[in-house]
Amino acid sequence: MQNVVMLSGLEEALGRHMSRADVEGDTWALMNIGLEVSGAQYVSALEWCHAWTRRLAAWWADRDVLVSPIMAEPPPRLGELRNPETGRGRLGDLLQFTPQFNVTGQPAMSVPLHWAASDLPVGVQFVGAHACEEMLLSLAGQLERAAPWAGRMPSLWPGTG
Repeated sequence: MQNVVMLSGLEEALGRHMSRADVEGDTWALMNIGLEVSGAQYVSALEWCHAWTRRLAAWWADRDVLVSPIMAEPPPRLGELRNPETGRGRLGDLLQFTPQFNVTGQPAMSVPLHWAASDLPVGVQFVGAHACEEMLLSLAGQLERAAPWAGRMPSLWPGTG
């Protein structure tokens, strides 16, 4: 639905209708999915998200930080998620740990605390309560001093191997 609103705003600003050629394929696909959602369905989903945000905010009463993986498995091969038959399902399989914090608007960060045998970084997610960005940034600084990652690149990165 958000892409529908965004593209409508662009059409108004440009004074013309947007076409498939004007935007990236994923944006166009998400807009078409949004067009299938009724106003009542959208409001119902929004109310659920607001209730979820309130429940999750209460969970933080006696916690400082939540630690989780970023993805449920190592990163997929380049182009794997673009497969029209399997890509969308794979995305759901991989991203089980981050969407809930996108919905609630909580601060979260991903830091590469481990490197897989394939020489790819493995992200660890740290999530804080609302308005706790300062705590997360302080934690990131402590973690990077303990295990520096700033200059590290996978060997498959151009110019590193």
